[in-house]
Amino acid sequence: MNHTSAVNIIANKINALICNISRDGYFTYLNPHWSHVLGWSINEIMAMPFINLIHWEDQKDTNIAYRQLLNGQAVSNFRNRYRTRSGKYVWLQWFVTPLEDGGLVASAHEIDDVVIIENTLKQHAVLLEQVSSLGKLGHWSINFESKELLWSKEIYDIHGVTPEEYTPELDSALNFYHPDDIPKVKQHVNRALAEGDGWHYTLRLVRPDGQIRTVRSLAEIPINLAGKPVSVFGVFQDVTDYEVLNKQVELLSHVANTSNAGVVICDSERKVVWVNKAFTLLTGYVLDEVFGAGLGGFLQGPKTDSNTISQMSIALLEGSDINVEILNYHKNGSEYWNNLLISAVKDSEGNISHFVGIQNDITEKKQQAELIIRNQRRDAIGQLAAGICHDFNNILGIISGSVELLKIQNQDIRLDKLLGSMDTAIVRASAITSRLLKSTKKESELAETVDIDDELASVVEMLRESIPRNIKLTASLNSGRGAFVNKDGLVDSIINLIINAKHAIEHHGDIAVSTYNLDTFSRGNEIVINKPKAASSFVVISVWDNGCGIPSENITKIFDPFFSTRSHESGTGLGLSILVELVNNEGLGLTVESQLGIGTSINIWLPVSSMSLPSKDKTMLASDSIVGLKIVFIDDEESLLEIVGTYLETLGTIVTSFSDAQEALSYIDSNSASIDLVITDNNMPGSIQGAEVYNHITQHYGAIPCLVMTGYAGDVFAYAKAEHVLQKPIQLTQLKNTIASYCKRTS
Repeated sequence: MNHTSAVNIIANKINALICNISRDGYFTYLNPHWSHVLGWSINEIMAMPFINLIHWEDQKDTNIAYRQLLNGQAVSNFRNRYRTRSGKYVWLQWFVTPLEDGGLVASAHEIDDVVIIENTLKQHAVLLEQVSSLGKLGHWSINFESKELLWSKEIYDIHGVTPEEYTPELDSALNFYHPDDIPKVKQHVNRALAEGDGWHYTLRLVRPDGQIRTVRSLAEIPINLAGKPVSVFGVFQDVTDYEVLNKQVELLSHVANTSNAGVVICDSERKVVWVNKAFTLLTGYVLDEVFGAGLGGFLQGPKTDSNTISQMSIALLEGSDINVEILNYHKNGSEYWNNLLISAVKDSEGNISHFVGIQNDITEKKQQAELIIRNQRRDAIGQLAAGICHDFNNILGIISGSVELLKIQNQDIRLDKLLGSMDTAIVRASAITSRLLKSTKKESELAETVDIDDELASVVEMLRESIPRNIKLTASLNSGRGAFVNKDGLVDSIINLIINAKHAIEHHGDIAVSTYNLDTFSRGNEIVINKPKAASSFVVISVWDNGCGIPSENITKIFDPFFSTRSHESGTGLGLSILVELVNNEGLGLTVESQLGIGTSINIWLPVSSMSLPSKDKTMLASDSIVGLKIVFIDDEESLLEIVGTYLETLGTIVTSFSDAQEALSYIDSNSASIDLVITDNNMPGSIQGAEVYNHITQHYGAIPCLVMTGYAGDVFAYAKAEHVLQKPIQLTQLKNTIASYCKRTS
């Protein structure tokens, strides 16, 4: 066997790529491993120039190396990629030697795994460099024997110096630290030398320009076979910006958690990521219950306005700010009004990253606003009703006066019944106007100390006979207190409440009237119609029934004048509006709790005061006869002037009538010595009203009594005593008795 045959046998058996290459670029010999690696047959590989198998990106470098070989220079560790039969490429690393005959002998190895590892390491190195730069993170090492200190580029940047300006040394490097922190650094280094422990600390550096940076240092210490530390290496990070940011986050978190407003943060998908304590107090939900969920399913309910929800959804998609008032629901099911502010948080590229919501409970504010609106509506209705009642009472006065005169002059007994019917109709009409005025305006009758339990016991006893037998009316009166209140208004209100309770019971049921004492005003689940004035304690009057209940949308409406749900029954719809006027005028509280199919409880809160009621002035001018009295009568209704004047003259008085208040005052000023009584209407055309007449007489002619006639006594009580007020329509007999009882001069 010759030498060449022996070499070929060896080459055919090893797992390396062995070949001979001619100067014209063809393989002249290939061992079998080539076919195994590339997938081509040996003949196929040898039939084509080797350059045809090389990746196009590697062909230029391969040609350079090939020319170098042709010039007699060996090539080692050269790399290129060869195409396999499947079309993939494999990395080869070459060792090529020129032969004396001009040919080339070469060996190659597959290095795909090596290339992958090297590329991965390169990528990691690049990533590490990027991370170090972005994170302001550098590495360093100290050799304990040579005391040599090595810094990476980032360490120089953190210290604010360049390699040209400063050569790292262990002793001088300590001088970069803040004077207060240098002892701590020395302590760490000394412990490392003595015990071989690493360290992890956060301290301050002072750069040459005076800027202070907060740095974090982490060190590890390798130990030699003798157990001695030979070096220390670690990382160094500038955390100044993080520290500032952390302090800001802590401060903002503290502000958010101590705020009275509910704060919620959601991600870009509107899922909750954080809520503060006020949010939990407002809604009843803790973070664990709502984390990762949308709040709509928790806080919105059947009465939440769908239009508001739609507007919010559109604004959130657009990233627009939101400022709405929306009805939400507490975890326990109770309703509350929420003033909701939402702002989108955007990143540096303008994309929404989070939403921040601020929630404020405005339930009480909303209730007060609704109460103001209701009161304004009642006032407007009251003004209209007062004008109508004034005119209507004047008309009734004319009719009533005419009937009285007809009775005096009537000689036909057959007319007595007709006149009596007219009297009854006038009384009924007067009651309607009086009721209407009480329901729409402040009927400020004088308050007095009332024994609440006694008055309510009388009301319940009086109404028992009028309540059907299928309804049980009971009373539990346990307050034992008195309250300073308008007694007639209170009694009328309780009567109306009991009658309404009766109508709420369709077949059979119960009505309970109760009283009890409380120290504070607490609404619980009740709807507040009116808050009571402040007091040390309250007497609560409750009228409860187990009737049909009130729909929630009608609870506030039932107190409006003329509102009634009994469209097919008699009734004016004024009863509960009278109650509202009473509580407004007297500073009482009013709350309602009702559930459909279960029943209703209406509660009146009476503030209890220790103040005593001043005694009324009961000074009267009494006489058995009014004959000869000189009376000035003022009213803008000509027919009423004629009727009243005629009647009083039949009683023997001397009446001087005026339809113009200014003319009347001029007459009074000129004849005050001979005038015994002045009777004036309260509401008249022109600038002079009953108030001006009354005040003028009481200030200048105190000995002359002055009676004020009105269809509505509310504003009269602001200036006139109650015993000086006559309610229209005027009953002539009542007028005669009033004059006789109060207005005759004493001799």
